Amino acid sequence: ERNGKQHAINRVMPFVDSDIVVFNDCNTIINNDSIVHLVKHFGDEKVGVVNGEKKIIVEAQDDAVSAGEGLYWKYESILKKIDSDFHTSVGSAGELFAVRRKLYSPVPNNISIEDFYLSMQIVLNGYGNIYEPKAYAKEYSSFDLKEEFKRKKRISAGAFRTILSLKSIYKWEHRKVLFLYMSHRVFRWTLAPISLVFLFISNLFLTGGIYQIFLVLQMLFYFLVLMGYLLRTNKTKIQIFFIPFYFIFMNVALFAGFLDFMQNRNHTTWEKSKRKLN
Repeated sequence: ERNGKQHAINRVMPFVDSDIVVFNDCNTIINNDSIVHLVKHFGDEKVGVVNGEKKIIVEAQDDAVSAGEGLYWKYESILKKIDSDFHTSVGSAGELFAVRRKLYSPVPNNISIEDFYLSMQIVLNGYGNIYEPKAYAKEYSSFDLKEEFKRKKRISAGAFRTILSLKSIYKWEHRKVLFLYMSHRVFRWTLAPISLVFLFISNLFLTGGIYQIFLVLQMLFYFLVLMGYLLRTNKTKIQIFFIPFYFIFMNVALFAGFLDFMQNRNHTTWEKSKRKLN
């Protein structure tokens, strides 16, 4: 029966007897030394998870999907490094991460971003999540905007479901993890999209003095978003248009994912996304 990736992992894990288990996706290319760089951190008994870095293969002249996703993951990697240095990484990307087998516990089948949920549960049990950029997984971006939106919407719906499932994080003993979790994840998933709407609407009424400058800057920003949309299929080196466009694109996907979450639409079975090929 087709019940999704996590259901398959839950079935096979009881038969795995290695101390360290490495997960990755079938559409990624990992570097030769990635396993070495991942497992070296497990010499510290306090480490429960190690994350590799996700990289998007972007050509010199690429469209909005490739360029935007590539820039996003570079930014995300910086945040992961900061989180890891401060206390612990928040979540894992399924493209490449490793866990101690003894710390693995079955992930509920209704959780669609199982990599994030699993690593957070291990962290909440008192173990560290290390970010290791020398282990990386490369993959091509989605084939087009429609495919990328479908993928982002599925991840977004899973994010809201995960927020409800991590009830144990709201404890004083997890205050550092909670700070990173709220600032890096929850606020991005919830407050950021709503704030964009209210910021623009309120600025239409607040037009005097410095607010006039803010309104002009917002109009300029959304002009760049429009240009990014119009040029989304063009091969161009002028990638400045793709940054505002991809930012808004991601936040629209969050709104769509929230609607799917509210309607309890199932996203646990993976629908193959078309990817660009070399």
